[in-house]
Amino acid sequence: EIIKLFFNTDLRHFYQTEYTLIKHFNFSHESINNCAPAELLLYYNIINEELKQQKEAEQKQAGPAPPGAPNNLKS
Repeated sequence: EIIKLFFNTDLRHFYQTEYTLIKHFNFSHESINNCAPAELLLYYNIINEELKQQKEAEQKQAGPAPPGAPNNLKS
């Protein structure tokens, strides 16, 4: 399974995933080393999806930005 994952996953992406889990989500080096690469990617994807849903919920609660707000400016 590990070999299959290496061929299907960009190595840089894998290391970025590890870095993000350690730095931003308090995973320890030990927990990273005890997980299979597929598990790490799964955790990363679950966390990303949860953050995306939270952001969308916050945007819905805030409502539309007023005219001239930074999100509505065109470049």
